[in-house]
Amino acid sequence: MTTTIKLYTLVLGSFFSYAFAQVGINTALPTKTLDVNGNMRIRQVSTMSGSSVLTLDNNGNIYKADGVKLLPSLGDIKYGMQKADHSGWYLLDGRTAASIASVVARNNAIILFGSVLYDSRNRYIKDTTETIGTVNGNNSYTLTQSNMPGYTVVSGVTGSSGNHNHTASDNYLASPGNSAARTGTQAGASVNYYFTSASTSATTSTDAWNHNHTASGSTGGGGQAFSIEPAYITANIFVYLGQ
Repeated sequence: MTTTIKLYTLVLGSFFSYAFAQVGINTALPTKTLDVNGNMRIRQVSTMSGSSVLTLDNNGNIYKADGVKLLPSLGDIKYGMQKADHSGWYLLDGRTAASIASVVARNNAIILFGSVLYDSRNRYIKDTTETIGTVNGNNSYTLTQSNMPGYTVVSGVTGSSGNHNHTASDNYLASPGNSAARTGTQAGASVNYYFTSASTSATTSTDAWNHNHTASGSTGGGGQAFSIEPAYITANIFVYLGQ
């Protein structure tokens, strides 16, 4: 039975090849030089240079297409130096979907984004487990106390265990021959200063008094934010919405 079918196919092919220069497999009415009504398998294909591809139309006709570029998928994104929409690629600039002129692209934008496209300007693309289209992050940062190394700002009062002197000046001694004791106040206590006519400055007596000095840490800073952007080159981000 198998032999008969093979023979019939060979004879039928020869008949159509002779009469119409067309061969039909599983069809008695071929419309092309080789018309295959069924699946086709090619076990080996030789490689060649160039970008030619075999294509099928809606009727199953095979054509060779030169210079074909495969279309991207809906929702694909790319960086580009183009400044405007082109060839089905639309700039992600936060526009409304309704503002897109192409009906096909507009409908696809609504499917992908809803009423408003994402705005990629001044944003980096991040691969994350967050919801697609999440907008977050900043280009600058303000350092806070929690971001600084551990430190302690101290304040306190010195001990009163030691005597010490203070130097004072008095213009009264500017005239020769003047000498006197002046009384001044230090740390809330009264103390005598002893001047001579030889100098316009004097020191307190060595046993003047025991007293404290207060010391404290200062505060400051302006909270100025600083940039965390690395060196960069600017490009636009486009999404493919079709034509």
